[in-house]
Amino acid sequence: MSVLPQQPQYRNRYPGVKPFTSADKELFFGREKDIADFYSLLFIKQTVVLYGKSGYGKSSLLNAGIIPRLQEEGEWTCFSVRFNNFSERDASDNVSPMENIKLRLRQNLSPDATAFLDAVIPGEDSFWYWAKVLQSTHHSSQFIFFFDQFEELFTYPKQNVEEFSEQLSQLLYNTVPVRFRRRLAEMDERGEISDELHDRLFERLAVKVVFSIRSDRLSLLNSLTDRHPTILQNYYELDALTTAQAEQAIINPARSPQRDFCTPPFEYMPAAIRKILSGIGNVQDGKIETSTLQIVCRYIEEDLVERRKITTITEELLGDISDIFRQYYEGILSRLGDQDRQKVQHLIEDELIEEGRRNTLTDSYIRNRFGFEGKLLRQLEQSSLLRKERDAAGRILYEISHDTLVNPIEMVAKGRRQAEDEAKQAGLLASLAEEQRKAEHLSELNEKVVRRSRLAIGLAVVSLLIAAGAGYFWYDSRREERTAKLMLFRINLQNAKDIEEPVRTYIQSTDYDMALRRIRAADSLLKAVHVRLTDQDELDKKAFESIIDRDRLIYQESKK
Repeated sequence: MSVLPQQPQYRNRYPGVKPFTSADKELFFGREKDIADFYSLLFIKQTVVLYGKSGYGKSSLLNAGIIPRLQEEGEWTCFSVRFNNFSERDASDNVSPMENIKLRLRQNLSPDATAFLDAVIPGEDSFWYWAKVLQSTHHSSQFIFFFDQFEELFTYPKQNVEEFSEQLSQLLYNTVPVRFRRRLAEMDERGEISDELHDRLFERLAVKVVFSIRSDRLSLLNSLTDRHPTILQNYYELDALTTAQAEQAIINPARSPQRDFCTPPFEYMPAAIRKILSGIGNVQDGKIETSTLQIVCRYIEEDLVERRKITTITEELLGDISDIFRQYYEGILSRLGDQDRQKVQHLIEDELIEEGRRNTLTDSYIRNRFGFEGKLLRQLEQSSLLRKERDAAGRILYEISHDTLVNPIEMVAKGRRQAEDEAKQAGLLASLAEEQRKAEHLSELNEKVVRRSRLAIGLAVVSLLIAAGAGYFWYDSRREERTAKLMLFRINLQNAKDIEEPVRTYIQSTDYDMALRRIRAADSLLKAVHVRLTDQDELDKKAFESIIDRDRLIYQESKK
């Protein structure tokens, strides 16, 4: 049986809103000096804080610059760890920061890897313990832990943060934790520790840690200084790209001759480059955010080169640079059907963004909550709108690809919500107008009955000669009038109840204008008919008047 050849996996020259990965290292341009400077600092310090504004490319610097260089040299074992934001919506699936780390360290270990440590302290499960196991099984004593987007740690409950801080301090500042030392001393006195085991336990662990964090969250590190007093002493600030660096990041990926890209090589005209740089550069110093640049270049690659088959990018083709981010999001939505678009907008605008920050949600939550198909999620991932990764527990997590997209998405969301509110308001007004029309029709019927009664009275006065007949006619008309009025009153009362019913719902949603309209409409219907009521009708009227009075009081108190 013949096997069909696999289709080649094509990729983009620009990652867009997603950070560069190690696989993108040959496309990572403009940060050569930052890579060299940070690399030098890392080798003379045990802990280093990498900080910069969101969108400046901290994750990309680590993934495509620092980690590949360390891996090529082969002297250090690197672990990149992300905690992801704690999610109240998806709380049952949250994994604590320390459990996240330990799950990652336990990957690919043999079942008997922990045997030598379990002989000293069985059941141990600390950060130091698993690093020591790795030291023994990997025959490596040099580890670097990269905690990317470290600000996410502080979204977890306080006890989770304290647990992480304590266990990290044991790993960094102790050759062997105190409780191990006590156990070793007891075993040594009894002659239960061989020289080989002793040497393995006390073999030095060379551990370095990089904390990558947004500059506006840098103060959060102060909460760790009780156990890590020097955490803020060694730091590297990643600035935005200069125009020269940005030019390299624009031009070089487009020229790459490799064949596994979605597009052929293409060129930017000098005027086009100047328009891009001026359109997204900082007003004060002209510097450029990496993520912003990548979104623009990815848009150019997909819209102009891949879709329109243009290989020379001119100034005229670019349009309004500042509007690209909103167009980028709306363009993705426009390629979806109506039902899928509604699902995607509610997921992204109402769940994955909350109070101006990105949320992280599991694949299972998204599928169960919105009825998403795997194909739709893959489509959003391939468009770079969503970022997918698997955590140490094996869960698939989704989030908005970058903070840079949050504001443009919120602008689109604001327009959607306003349109939805207007449609809802229009529906309510149409409903109220229909109810008002019915009330007016009933009033017209009432007027006809009144006119008939007056006609009967006139005929009775004029036709004295036929008083008996006229009297009977008058009496019958009056009785019919009262019956009609009673019927009209009962209809009005029922309509008034229907109008009044949703008043408290409007008050609770602060839609006071609609609540007041309902109260007034119900009140006017109740007072529209004047007739002597039966005892039961009188009771019904008083009961409903008390409801109107209560709702009017609730309205007045709420309005305050």
